[in-house]
Amino acid sequence: MIKSSTKRNRTPWLLGVSALLLAGCGSAGKVPEHQPGLLDDGVARFLPDGVMPEELFPSFALEEPRYPTGPVPEGWGPAPVFSVEGPSESPTHVVHVAIAPGTDLYGTGEVVGPLLRNGARTQVWTEMPNFMSGSNGIRYDDSYLNLYQAHPWVLAVRADGTAFGVLADTTRRAWIDLSDGIRFEAAAPFPVVIVQGATPDEVLRALADLTGHMDMPARWTLGHQQSRFSYSTQAEMLAIGEELREHNIPTDVLWLDGAYMETYKLFTFDEERFPDAVGMIDDLHAMDYRVVPIFDPGVRLEEDFPLYQEAVSQGLLLMNQDGNEYRSVVWNYRNAFPDFSQRATREWWTRHMSTFVRSSGFDGIWDDLNEPVVYDLVRGWYPPETVVALGDERYPAWTHAQFHNVYALQQLAASEAAFRDAYPDRRPFLLTRSNYIGGQRHSATWTGDNTSTWEHLHWSIAMIANLGLSGQPFSGADVGGFFVEANGMWDPTLFAHWIGIGVFYPFCRNHSAGLDDPFTSMFGGPTHHAWDFGPEIERVYREAVERRYRLLPYFYTAMRAAAVEGAPVFRPVFFASPGEARLRGEDRAFLFGADLLIVPQWPGGVLGDDSPLALPDGFDHEITLVGEDPDQDAAHPHIRLRNGAIVPTGVVGQTTAYDPTSALDLYLALGEDGTAQGTLYEDEGEGHGHLEGEYRVITLRAETVGGQVVVTLERSDGEMDLPVRVVRAHLYGDGGVTTATGMTDRVELTTSAP
Repeated sequence: MIKSSTKRNRTPWLLGVSALLLAGCGSAGKVPEHQPGLLDDGVARFLPDGVMPEELFPSFALEEPRYPTGPVPEGWGPAPVFSVEGPSESPTHVVHVAIAPGTDLYGTGEVVGPLLRNGARTQVWTEMPNFMSGSNGIRYDDSYLNLYQAHPWVLAVRADGTAFGVLADTTRRAWIDLSDGIRFEAAAPFPVVIVQGATPDEVLRALADLTGHMDMPARWTLGHQQSRFSYSTQAEMLAIGEELREHNIPTDVLWLDGAYMETYKLFTFDEERFPDAVGMIDDLHAMDYRVVPIFDPGVRLEEDFPLYQEAVSQGLLLMNQDGNEYRSVVWNYRNAFPDFSQRATREWWTRHMSTFVRSSGFDGIWDDLNEPVVYDLVRGWYPPETVVALGDERYPAWTHAQFHNVYALQQLAASEAAFRDAYPDRRPFLLTRSNYIGGQRHSATWTGDNTSTWEHLHWSIAMIANLGLSGQPFSGADVGGFFVEANGMWDPTLFAHWIGIGVFYPFCRNHSAGLDDPFTSMFGGPTHHAWDFGPEIERVYREAVERRYRLLPYFYTAMRAAAVEGAPVFRPVFFASPGEARLRGEDRAFLFGADLLIVPQWPGGVLGDDSPLALPDGFDHEITLVGEDPDQDAAHPHIRLRNGAIVPTGVVGQTTAYDPTSALDLYLALGEDGTAQGTLYEDEGEGHGHLEGEYRVITLRAETVGGQVVVTLERSDGEMDLPVRVVRAHLYGDGGVTTATGMTDRVELTTSAP
C-alpha cells in the first residue's frame, strides 16, 4: 500500500546544506562528535580519523539536518576505512569499503556503459562532454568517465539480495573506483553515510529520506513531449502543434529551445522570429499543449543589457581571484555567470524568472548548460577551480573547486522557487541537464546530448536505471537521439525501436539537433517527427505512444510510489528477484514499475551480444494494450505481466487529461495462491490538494471463490470517494484471456477463471 503524504515545509534557500556535521548540539550530544553515529535505523555516519565535524565542508546532499542518535554497534555492517595517500602538499583522501564475494555494484549516477558497475572508475564532476574529456568530442560514449551530473553514491547488492549504499558526502571533484570494493577519492577529507536494507528498495527509500523526495508530478508531465534544437519561429511552433494533432500523436508538451531568445539573452524573446510569443503560447494552450522554455545560466555581457547591469551593480556574479568578474563564451557570445552561492543571487534569479514565466504563460522551466559549461578550448569547458563564489550568511566565500558540482543544485532551488512564486497553485515542473545527488527534490532530468545509434539506445536503459538507483526516479533520454550518426541521416528502424522503448522512460521527449545552428550543424540532422519516415513508422510511433497513455493510471501510481517511497519506476530486471545472480547484469530488458516486464526485440548484431536475455521468472503472460502486434512489429517490446499482479489502465486520448468516471481496465494474472493484488492512485493531477488528503488510493484484489475469480476495488487511503465507472477485468491464464465487466463504487466484479 502506498502511504499517504504529508506536506513538507521545504525552504528553497536551505538547499539541503545540512547541520549533519555540527554534531555537538541537540541530540548529537549522545555520541562523541568525532565517532561514528547512527542517524536512523540502518543509517550510519562515519568521519575521517582525527577530523572534527566543524572542520568539514557542509553537506549539500542531505535535505535536512541529521544528528546521530546513538553509537554504531559492534558488527553493525560495512565499515569504511579512511586513509590519506600522496604527498603532504597535495594529499588524496581515500575511503574504502570492502565487499563480500558475489556483491554487485550500481548507481554512481549518470554514467555511460553497462548497468553493472563492478570494475568501473567514475569521476564525480559535472561537465559537458568535450574533446578534453573523451575521444568523441561532444558526442559522448562509454570512454567518458563523467558527464553532466555528480552522484557520489554506490548501491551494493549482496549475493543474497540484501543491500547497502555508500554516500561520500563531498561536493568536491571525486573519483569512484569499483575495481576492488568501493573506493572514493577526493582532495579534502569528507564523511561517509552508509545505508543498509533487506532489499535494494529499502536502501533507496532511506536514500530518499536522507537526500529528499521528489514531489508528485503533475499528470501532464508524464505525457509524450516534442522538442527540437530549435523550432526557430512562431509559425514553426504552431505548425508542429497542429501537425501532431492532425496525425493523432498523443502529446502534452512542446518545448522551446534557445531560438526563442534574442541572441540568447535571458528572459527575452526574439521579436522578429516570435513577434507575438504570448499569443503563440495562448494558441498552443488552446490546442491543449503545455509549453516549456529553455534557460541557460549565462548572462549576456553587454553593457546596455539591463539584466547584466543589475547583476554587476549588486555583485551577483562569479569572480576571479583578482576581484574581476569571471567571463567566458557560450553560444558565441561573451557571458558572465550568476553566483548561486549567494542568497541575493538566488533571490534575484527567482524574481526575474518568476516574472518572465508568469507573464509569458509558460508551464515549466528547463535549466540547461548549468554544469556550468563554457566554450573555452584552452582552459576547459567549465570555469577554473580558482573562480570565487562569495557565499552568504550560511557559509563564507569558497572556490569553484567546492562549488562546481552543486552549481546546478543551487540554481534549481532558485528556479523551483520562481515557479512556486509564479504559480502557487500548480505543481512545479523543472527539467535540468546538470544536478547533484539529492537534486530530485527540485527537478526531473535527462541524459543530455546522446547520439542516434543502437549503442546509445542500449545505454539509455542502464543510464536511466542507474539514475533511479542513485535517487533520481524522474529521468529519460532524448528519443531518437539528439545528434545524428556520421552519415547525417536518421535510421528509421532505430527510430521506431527507440520510441518503442522510450515510451517507458519516466520522462519521454522526442528531441534532436537541427542543421541551422553553427555549433551543432556538423552533428545535426533533419527533423525526426513521427511522420518523417513514412506511414508505417508513423503507425508504430503512434501505437507506442498510445501504449504509454493507456498505462497512465498504472504509471501515475508508480510515480506516486517514487515520490513517497523513493521507489524507481524504471527498474533493472534483478529488482524482481534481487538474490538471483543471473539477473544482476541484464540491461537489455527492464521493469516498468514492479508489475510489468518490458522485453525489447533487439535486431541481430546491433549490440554485439545476441545471447538470450536473462529474464525473471513469474512473468508468464504477455499483454497487448492498443491493438499493437509485437510479433508483427519488432519495434514494440513485449510487455509481460507479473503473476499475482493487477495493473490498472485507462482510456487513450490526445493528452493526459483524465476523467475518473471513464472506463477502467484491469489486467491481472493470478499467483500460485489464486490471488492477485494491485494499487491505483488518483488525484486531481495538478495543484496541491493531494497534500491535504484530496486523493484516493484504491486497493485492487482478486480472489478465487468457488471456481470464480472475484475482483474488488476498495478505497484504502485518501479522502476522495470512488467514482462510479465501468470496470473491465481481463484475466490472463493458461487457457487464454477472460474478460468481464462491472461497476465500481465497491461493486464486486466476477469473471470465470480460464
